[in-house]
Amino acid sequence: MTMKYIPVILGLIVSITLSNGCRQKTEETLPLTATAKQGPLVISIQGSGDIRAMNAVKISPEIKRPSAISSLIPDGSLVKSNDVIALFNTDDIDQRIKDLEVALSEAETKLVSAKTGLDIQLMDNKSFLTIAEQGVASSTLELQKFLKGDEPMDRRNAEVKAKTAESEYMRKKRGYEELQGLLKDGFVTEDEIDEERVKLETTKLSMETAIIEKKLLEDYTIPLNNAAAEAALAKAKTELEKARKQTEAFLLAKTQAVESSQRAQERAVNDLNAKMEERRAFEVRAPLDGIIMYGNPDEAWRSSEIQVGATFQPGRVLMTIPNRAIMEAVINIPEADIQSVKVGQPVAVTVEALANRTFRGEVFKVAEVANSGGWWAGDLKEFKVEITLKYTKELRPGFSCDAEIIVDTIPRTVTLPVQAVFRDGDKFFVYPASGLQGKRQEVKIGKASVQFVEILDGLKAGEKVLLNPPEKPSTPSPS
Repeated sequence: MTMKYIPVILGLIVSITLSNGCRQKTEETLPLTATAKQGPLVISIQGSGDIRAMNAVKISPEIKRPSAISSLIPDGSLVKSNDVIALFNTDDIDQRIKDLEVALSEAETKLVSAKTGLDIQLMDNKSFLTIAEQGVASSTLELQKFLKGDEPMDRRNAEVKAKTAESEYMRKKRGYEELQGLLKDGFVTEDEIDEERVKLETTKLSMETAIIEKKLLEDYTIPLNNAAAEAALAKAKTELEKARKQTEAFLLAKTQAVESSQRAQERAVNDLNAKMEERRAFEVRAPLDGIIMYGNPDEAWRSSEIQVGATFQPGRVLMTIPNRAIMEAVINIPEADIQSVKVGQPVAVTVEALANRTFRGEVFKVAEVANSGGWWAGDLKEFKVEITLKYTKELRPGFSCDAEIIVDTIPRTVTLPVQAVFRDGDKFFVYPASGLQGKRQEVKIGKASVQFVEILDGLKAGEKVLLNPPEKPSTPSPS
């Protein structure tokens, strides 16, 4: 109930026996009265809520997407640490795991193929380079052979051949000249002279040929063969450099293929492991021993949504395991009264489930922000107040409770029941029980509790006032 500092309750019919010991004989003959009393005035604020464990462990499954609940342990069950308390439907994630296993198998096959290709490329590179290096070595030897062997030998042979041909020609020439002298003396015939002349011409031709061949060798053959050998060496060196660059490119491509396949295989492994880890979240286990409560105590109205077949959203609290060693009462206070509630104020908490037994406590925490109400809350704004309880042995989480927070106490003042004070505009009045009938008396009021209002001026302790305004006397009808 909301505390009011200017309380007015009109039209309330009270049928009680007042503490002054006077008895009402008939409602028609004796009006109801109240006596102003002097004493303490306790001002309180009331609210309702439930009993909770102060250190409850909230269980929020680490699922990544909305999932259907396939199994639940009954609400209120006693569980041990690591007991399975809930299961989610795994059909979809199991299929994704199978797909990832296939993807991993394909990635591993590609990795093996890429590594094999790299090994083959390494062998091919070695072979290509060996052949190219052998080509350079052979061409180098061919050039050296030509420069140090073939060229000198060819020059020598050409020179010897030319000299031999020249010597033969000179010998034939002398023989021919000698035969011509013998022809005069008649020792040889003309035919023999002619035959010798033919031989002389032949040897001359051979000499001229040898000289030309030597000239051709020196001017053309040797330079051409030298150029060819050098060109062959240059080509071999080019082929070697080409082979090196090609093998490097091939090796780089094969190495990158292996690295890419390796990364793909690692991604496939990580994806599969992540999905397997995600699947483990579909099996919810108790983090500690305790009693299971469905839902979040701060959203008790949603606990009915926790049921088999329901779709559960990520991030929500599925269950709570309260620590019953430290209990608290959590109540809601309207915004009109929340400014009067302070940490440390004493509280009386009544629990209906324990035959309205009252437990003592004090305000532990006052919410800074109003509760997030649903469509049913309308314009009403309430704030959560947490109350620590001094004795909690019989209390259980979920018990409904009513709480009365003592926000102020006036040690000594004059009080009246709130029903005995009436308002007219900005002023407050009482109707004295003695004196002229219907005459009212102005009073100044102070603070008020649910039942009593403080009288600051206009009335003294012991004075009696009417609980109801006196009725105006009826006017007699004309005869």
